[in-house]
Amino acid sequence: DLLVQLVQMKKETSESMRDFIARYDRVIRRIPEDVVPPENNLKRFFISALPSEVGFFLRRAQPRTLREAKDYVIETDDDLILSGK
Repeated sequence: DLLVQLVQMKKETSESMRDFIARYDRVIRRIPEDVVPPENNLKRFFISALPSEVGFFLRRAQPRTLREAKDYVIETDDDLILSGK
């Protein structure tokens, strides 16, 4: 079931943040429109799928939308890559 898959998703250690977001979005697109969870739930599922430290900082940033949450983690991931971490 796609909803179960969405709720149970986790970012893989070897997966880039952009690849994870693409995978997350693919699952959402496959869910029939009449059963897609509300935006706020999609955002919560997304945050829960991230490594705990990333999720912690993302929750503190208080993104209003799923798009804001995705933008935040991509920006943070890009900053870490640029800093060599």
